[in-house]
Amino acid sequence: MAGNSFIDSYKRAIDVILDPVIFTNDTMNIKSGIVKLYTIGLIPLLLCIIINILFGSSIANSSSLNISFSSLPLYGTILALLEYIPVPFALLIYAAIYHLIFGKILRIYRSDFSHVYTAFVYGGFPYMLQFWLINIPALAFVVIIELFIATLNTLITALSNQLGISTGKAFGTFILLFIITVIILTVETTHSELSAPLIQGLNGSTGYGGVQLNSSP
Repeated sequence: MAGNSFIDSYKRAIDVILDPVIFTNDTMNIKSGIVKLYTIGLIPLLLCIIINILFGSSIANSSSLNISFSSLPLYGTILALLEYIPVPFALLIYAAIYHLIFGKILRIYRSDFSHVYTAFVYGGFPYMLQFWLINIPALAFVVIIELFIATLNTLITALSNQLGISTGKAFGTFILLFIITVIILTVETTHSELSAPLIQGLNGSTGYGGVQLNSSP
C-alpha cells in the first residue's frame, strides 16, 4: 500500500472505510497486513486504556469483579490489549477458513491466499480504528451497530475487488462463512457442556477433583 508513514496509515484506513470500492484494490502480504492493523490501532489502543480506566470502576462495581482503584490502570491496560492484540491473528484464521472452503474446495475464485487475507485486513480497519468507543457505555450500542455495517461493507467490497468476484457472490460466501462459524462454535459449546458432567463424574469416582479416596480396609 502507498504511504509508509504513521499518519498516512490512518489516512489510508479512513479512505478504505469511506470508499472501499476505490481503496481496497492494493494487495499486501501477511506481515504487511499484521503491521498495518497494529499501526492503525495504536492510538485507539491508548484511548481504550484511558476509557477503561475512566469507566472501569463503574464496570467493576456493577459486576462480580473486585477491582481496587489502584488496580484500574493495570486492569484497563490488560482489557485494552485483549481487544487489540488478537485481531490480526483472528482475521488470519477466518481468512484461512474462507480460502480453504471457497478457494480450494468450492473453487469460487482463483486468487491466492494473500488476496483473501488482504480483504480481511481491510475488513478489520473499522474495528481497529473504533474499538475504543465500544467501552463507553453511552455509545456502545450505537458503535456496535455502526461497526457491523462498516465492517460488512468494507469486507464485502474488498473480497469482490481482491478475488475478482461479484458483490453478491462475496456477500453470499461471507454469510456461509458466518453460518459455518456459528455451527462450529455451537457444536464446540455443546460438546463442552455435555463432557463436563462426565469428566466430573470420572474425577469423583477415581478420587480426583477434590474427592479423597478412602484407602482404609
